Amino acid sequence: MNIQRLPIFKSGNILKQEMMESLKQYMVDYTILKYSGYSDGILRGCNITVSDNRIVLHSGILILGGMPFYIKDTLSIMSKPTNTVKALIVKAGEVEYERCFESKRIELLMVDVEEINHTDIEICKFRLQQGAKLRYQYRDLEDMNTEFDTICLVRSQWAAFGGNSLSYFILHQFATDMLKTNGVTQEDRQFIGQIFAANGESLSSECINSYTAGKMNRPYEERKVDEMYADLLQVLKMAKTGKRGMAVRDMKERRLIVD
Repeated sequence: MNIQRLPIFKSGNILKQEMMESLKQYMVDYTILKYSGYSDGILRGCNITVSDNRIVLHSGILILGGMPFYIKDTLSIMSKPTNTVKALIVKAGEVEYERCFESKRIELLMVDVEEINHTDIEICKFRLQQGAKLRYQYRDLEDMNTEFDTICLVRSQWAAFGGNSLSYFILHQFATDMLKTNGVTQEDRQFIGQIFAANGESLSSECINSYTAGKMNRPYEERKVDEMYADLLQVLKMAKTGKRGMAVRDMKERRLIVD
């Protein structure tokens, strides 16, 4: 028999350890159920700014090992010009045990892209040149993939149901840019509505890939996050020019052979 037992805190009741354990277990069980099936990565927030040559990671929620980790205070790290591609990652630290608490820590690190481990969460990439300033604000969707001196979120690891997905900030920029065009269809409005309704969380990769496949008139297929970004950029360009998507076979070069 399934029984839900919640403690009652009121005058006359003695506070027992069993009551506190029940409350703790309820919250743990709820959290596990809520994010069951989500991949590890950024769930919400964790936006990036730059101040005095320091990259600042703001408050947000990460999924680590299937469990949410709340970043309450900002974290920062110094950025230095190396003219090589660097990645900002979050690494899970050691679990520390005290008399009354179990503490889980995270580390914010700057590494070469080759050093990224499969258990690390990639926040962003950048390539900073000598004498340049690192920027984190963008003109439009295409600007978000600028190679030099710009925080790049294209391969940022975001948590979503069923697997990793695109950064919410990329999806939001796409929605904003799309609404400025004259080629917005009802299908576009439905997808844009899903982005805004996500309230700061990403959409599943299936949702994004299904939308772009329909817009580009091609069969559905799983795509990597950088490919999903490229697809959205192509959809945006088509909306600006008024051109419709073509099937993959139609996009190949056509040749006329005369005998």
